[in-house]
Amino acid sequence: DEPFSSDYVALVLNNAHPHFEQLRDRRALNIEQSPLMRQVFAAWLALVIAQVQEDMGAQFDMYLSAPDADEGIASIADAVRSFIRLGDLKTGSLPELFISTQCWLDHRVRELESAA
Repeated sequence: DEPFSSDYVALVLNNAHPHFEQLRDRRALNIEQSPLMRQVFAAWLALVIAQVQEDMGAQFDMYLSAPDADEGIASIADAVRSFIRLGDLKTGSLPELFISTQCWLDHRVRELESAA
């Protein structure tokens, strides 16, 4: 029931980890994500979605098919629903969710790279 805020959902990376630099693509001119970082982000996003799905229980499927609220205030569940719709993510099982999330992000990166 809380409004969406990064205070409630965050991906925190350990920048003291010896392999932290591998999350950046050193071949790129700008600081861009490496394939490893995309995997880390996809796994994190899938876990956030899975947690919202678990928390909502039976209401989750009904919520996914409901129209978007036009109240100007979004919740974490609203954000999750948007990601699921944008990526056509498969929420039937955790493995399906992980795979579809990774495929969606990889596809978006390829689209962006070919447009550049």
